[in-house]
Amino acid sequence: MTTSNYQAQEAILARLQSACAAEDAVGLEHALNDAYRTGLSEDFAPILTKLCRANWHTRHEDVVSALQEIGGTSAIEPLEEAAIVDHPYLAYDEHFALARKATWALADIGGDEAKAALMRIAASTKATKAAFANKRLRNWETEFFRKRNR
Repeated sequence: MTTSNYQAQEAILARLQSACAAEDAVGLEHALNDAYRTGLSEDFAPILTKLCRANWHTRHEDVVSALQEIGGTSAIEPLEEAAIVDHPYLAYDEHFALARKATWALADIGGDEAKAALMRIAASTKATKAAFANKRLRNWETEFFRKRNR
């Protein structure tokens, strides 16, 4: 990573932290867009896991996608929560895109902890969300090449 790219990431990370502290949804959206353009690193994981659990914004799908890209076991618990939670602003989404993305992210992270999280989601009473997790579990071995923690 170049020095200027590192500096840009540091500035974006500071903006994400500031948006989170102020519960600034617009600032969060802009900072996330810039983070994707600049590139994500493991340095973003702590703030992204916090944002994954926050209920004051509407960018959960973007946050889950970022955590999927970064990987790392620190994202497992918040991704599991994201797969189950029902945010009021997503009430229109009968296809549960956030849950689908969260189960994919868990499958891509891989490892025993992620698999256990998928098993808990699969046991959920929320049938559609459980089906997403069951599919990732059924395909666990065939998708092995995608997993970061093998």
